[in-house]
Amino acid sequence: MRAPAGGDAGAAAAPVADAVMPVVKRARTLAARIADFHRGFMRSPVHSLIRLSIRSPERAAGDDV
Repeated sequence: MRAPAGGDAGAAAAPVADAVMPVVKRARTLAARIADFHRGFMRSPVHSLIRLSIRSPERAAGDDV
C-alpha cells in the first residue's frame, strides 16, 4: 500500500488494522481451542483405542512383525 501524499502512512493503515484485527483475534482463538482439544484427545483412552485398532501395512499384508 502506498503512503498518502501527506506522508502519514499510519493514518492510512489504521482503518485496515481496525478491520483486520477482529478476524485475527477470532483465528487465534479458534487455533487455541483446536490445540486444547488436540492435547486432550491425545491423552484420552479413545485415542489409545484408535491407535491400537489401526493396523500397520505389514500386518495388513499378513506379515507379522
